[in-house]
Amino acid sequence: MSTQKRTTHSAGPPEPEPIRFFGTTWVEHDGGYAWRRAGVAAGGLAAAVAGALALRLGYQGLAIAKVGGLVNVIVVVGMAVCTALAFRRTWEGFVRGGERRGKEGAGSLPSP
Repeated sequence: MSTQKRTTHSAGPPEPEPIRFFGTTWVEHDGGYAWRRAGVAAGGLAAAVAGALALRLGYQGLAIAKVGGLVNVIVVVGMAVCTALAFRRTWEGFVRGGERRGKEGAGSLPSP
């Protein structure tokens, strides 16, 4: 067990935690928040389209090369495993919150 004591800041209201691309502008929606939100959405959509295009071209390349059923199964299983690992890592990031970034969030436990 840890012997460190948690300190609480009782003076003043709680401070919002900055988030990527937005800082703390999400609180009051100031400082170009709408443009940044639109830019992040467009960037995410462009990344998803580029990823889907790369997957399609790669799989079509395998189909054109007529590599056989075993390679096709390996590609599908590999994609499934990579997707599951990415989902798990993303989910753990949501669950841990500020703890993963090296900060103690509001609901996180102190590190041992």
